[in-house]
Amino acid sequence: MGKPKIRHLPNHRLPHGLPLPHLGAPDKLPLIQYCASPRTMLNHHTRLLRPDLTSCASHAADDAVAEAVAHAVAISPECYHPSHPSFARARLHLPITSTTATSCDGGGAGIPSLHSTRTPAFLASFIDTLPLLTLNPHLAPALSDPTTFAASPSPTLRAVATAFTLITSDPYFHDLSLDPSRSSIYKALTDDPSDPDLPRIPSIARLHTAANQHAQRALTLVSHRRYATQIYSNPNLPQRLRAAMVQAGQTGAGIHIYILGSDRSLRLTDHEYKERSLVVQVHPPSLHRPPLSPHLRTGLHISRPPLPLLRPHPAPLPRWLAPPSLRG
Repeated sequence: MGKPKIRHLPNHRLPHGLPLPHLGAPDKLPLIQYCASPRTMLNHHTRLLRPDLTSCASHAADDAVAEAVAHAVAISPECYHPSHPSFARARLHLPITSTTATSCDGGGAGIPSLHSTRTPAFLASFIDTLPLLTLNPHLAPALSDPTTFAASPSPTLRAVATAFTLITSDPYFHDLSLDPSRSSIYKALTDDPSDPDLPRIPSIARLHTAANQHAQRALTLVSHRRYATQIYSNPNLPQRLRAAMVQAGQTGAGIHIYILGSDRSLRLTDHEYKERSLVVQVHPPSLHRPPLSPHLRTGLHISRPPLPLLRPHPAPLPRWLAPPSLRG
């Protein structure tokens, strides 16, 4: 997992005899979430390599994570196939918490799709290292003018130009200007328009000015919001499941996810967790099943939910999160 505390282990790997079988499903899922987070070595590889070189591997990694979740909660891996009507696979890759209290882009397991994030990760890595690379006298001539990257003989520089165009041509890229925590990277990658009423103009020539501004977080957010909107606007997503996902993604949903209760009497059994936790639920909610509870992400019996009372229906998408076709 790349953490310093385990690097003393042989080959930087966890020991094969690590006693995990005794852990229940509520304990195993947070371990998978942690191992698949952007802090791990998998993300490091996508930052270093062109997206075309990591396409197949990232697909395989996403499949492996889905299979690991299925085995952890003792559910058939077929339930996590992308075409399964439960949308279980799609919900794995949705963020845990929605972006705002009124948005509909959370409610998932918080396991990002490596395939979806590989392009923002690669571009962000190049942006962050570009100022240092240009100090090299042998590289500086090829890197000094990013506007020439698209026609460069270097496949890496061409990949940078392609990634920049792909991300900045997405309408959700301009939504970063409305997000106070991401507006600085948006301004760094865009020029002022001639008409103040028009959005700013993306400019690859400004790559040098965007370093050290958490570019990957901002650029990945563009792909996350597009992905979430595609899921929530899918007409095949059952209304009751959509409402439960909105409830599960309310602000603060991820605070208690890594709690491991020491009192065994408070722990949910694997059966209770699979039946009542939205994160691993593979059947759309119905009136004949126990109510899905967002706070059961913790795998604990909590007498007072750590989240406030939840609204029964999804709130309208704010303009900056709504699909471009639905904006006034």
